[in-house]
Amino acid sequence: MSSITLKQGEGKTLKFTITDTDGAVDVSSATLSFIAKRSVDRADAGAAISKADGTFTRSGGVYDDAAGVVGLALSTTELNIAPGVYYGELKIIFTAGSNVDKSANIVLEIEAAVHDN
Repeated sequence: MSSITLKQGEGKTLKFTITDTDGAVDVSSATLSFIAKRSVDRADAGAAISKADGTFTRSGGVYDDAAGVVGLALSTTELNIAPGVYYGELKIIFTAGSNVDKSANIVLEIEAAVHDN
């Protein structure tokens, strides 16, 4: 399980490197999504952060989806959430219904900020 500490109201880009036992995974034709919630309970429908496929950076600079490296920008508004622990998950759909991968839980610790936004 990965853990990331962020400050309330920061703007950050998360970098994901998708691999399996054979190395990098080409996700260029996959659909990506990310959510973060206060609880890992699937019945908890309220995501604090929800990002759809088109919001991922897939190429340019350090990003190359064919090599399994993508970025996900989280804005100052999106990270202006209550301090505490959130659980995130990256979902990768290669073929809907039959080839779907989910990441290990990613713990996002949001610390209270001294500066206002």
